Amino acid sequence: LTNGTQYISDGKYEEIFGLLDNALEANPNDSELTNLYNTAVTSFEEYAATTVDGYIQNEQFDEATAFLSDAEDILPDSQKLTELRSTVQDAVPVNLSDMKISESDNFEKVDELGVKEDVIGNIYSPENLYKMTDDDYMESYATYYLNNKYKRIKGRIAVADDSGKVSGQFTIYGDNGKILYNSGEMSRTTAPIDVDVDISGVQWITIGVTNPDYAAKFKLLVSDFVLYK
Repeated sequence: LTNGTQYISDGKYEEIFGLLDNALEANPNDSELTNLYNTAVTSFEEYAATTVDGYIQNEQFDEATAFLSDAEDILPDSQKLTELRSTVQDAVPVNLSDMKISESDNFEKVDELGVKEDVIGNIYSPENLYKMTDDDYMESYATYYLNNKYKRIKGRIAVADDSGKVSGQFTIYGDNGKILYNSGEMSRTTAPIDVDVDISGVQWITIGVTNPDYAAKFKLLVSDFVLYK
């Protein structure tokens, strides 16, 4: 009892459960040991919840999953830890590249051979990267069905290095064409823009590029866009 109480205070949960498992096996009807065990469980689950919440807030999802794996080794039958694992899984953002495109035009997924550089020299990974090209009176857009499952969409837009000397705008539309975000005029002298938009309650979303000067091609990189539940 003395050692167990100290272990809780010190946060030595692996040690306390090993100690109490042995103690309760020898003294299964001891109410003090049982109470101490329940106190240890509550303390450990609260510690786990706080730790996982910190990882989620910092978007360290791999770290949260690894922590829970270790926690479940210490306390394998905890319903709270199971709930925390579900919380982490729900918090992991979904890559735009993993979403089904319902309708699109001039919206190209960039592969290894594509242009991955913006106008200031940044190089982009092709894993979750699209290029939008607006020219020749052809609108560039892509539409996705969200089914009201997501709260935020986040990513980066940048003018591609092979874009013409022309301006364009990037817009995110919600249901019934409601504008949720607009970049304003972008050109070859525009630095990359980080986008973070509230999409709570949205069923359908469309991302599009407009170019008022069809004589030149406006090309935009849509990089690392993810959706949060």
